[in-house]
Amino acid sequence: MKKKTETNQGIKPHFFILLAAALLLTLMNQRLLSGKAVFGDSGKLSGQAIGYSEVQDRAELPQALVLNEKLNAVAAEVVDLQTKRNLLNYNGGQNWPAASLTKLMAAVVIEEFLDPGETINIPWTGPEDGVILPGEAYSVGDLEKIMLMSSSNKAAYSFEKHSPEGRFVEMMNEKAKDIGLTDTNFTDASGLSESSRTSGDDLVKLVQYIWENHRRVFTINRDPKGTITEIKSGQMKEISATHQFAGRPDFLGGKTGFTASAQGNLISIFSVENHPILILVLGTESRFEESEKILNFVTDASRSN
Repeated sequence: MKKKTETNQGIKPHFFILLAAALLLTLMNQRLLSGKAVFGDSGKLSGQAIGYSEVQDRAELPQALVLNEKLNAVAAEVVDLQTKRNLLNYNGGQNWPAASLTKLMAAVVIEEFLDPGETINIPWTGPEDGVILPGEAYSVGDLEKIMLMSSSNKAAYSFEKHSPEGRFVEMMNEKAKDIGLTDTNFTDASGLSESSRTSGDDLVKLVQYIWENHRRVFTINRDPKGTITEIKSGQMKEISATHQFAGRPDFLGGKTGFTASAQGNLISIFSVENHPILILVLGTESRFEESEKILNFVTDASRSN
């Protein structure tokens, strides 16, 4: 009996080692089955599981965020616009319908090629959105504000039709090439077309360009409300921002986008420890919730450093 007892005692440690290994494999399989790929700064898949409370460096955000928070988006990126460091790149190369994020490139063309005081008449053709009406007239500056703040498709279409020889969209694509957007092609100014497509990586380049050269494009969306003046009647109108983070003290600007094919796209820039942090999500039905989730994670990680 004594010999049997000694044998059983010798088996127990091996049994627990095998049990622990089995549990670990089960956990790893659950993470893999979630369908989430985790990429670090090198762009290589990482299998390191980092606990939420263990994050000490922003470089660990990609692994920790995706493994622990389980992002519900086709793609997501987090970039420090001051240092240009990419903190999270999840499916950044995925080509995706741009939806109304297209209007950011339209804004670049407006900023660089149009006089803000010039008058634009609203055409009778094209999409209707109730923000502005056919036959009205607005300054370029006010119409750009309408396009960005209220994400007016009619405003974007008006710019497209106002352009000499209809070159507005062509100019957008030329500018995309100048900036180095290799996965981007626009077929309209509003983003209603499913053929206007881009990627998270390209959008990061676009946002960085706008942040450095035309920051007003983003500051337009900081406030939840704004006013415009219809030139023919002299009537002042109030418009509302589509970006739900507008009005927050830490919100520096952004742009919304939604179509049936794109689902929800969202660009948000927040001040985190005095750094402008870009949070981008594509293809999600909960774009504001996912962005808030990422922001909370980034903020907590920054405070722990």
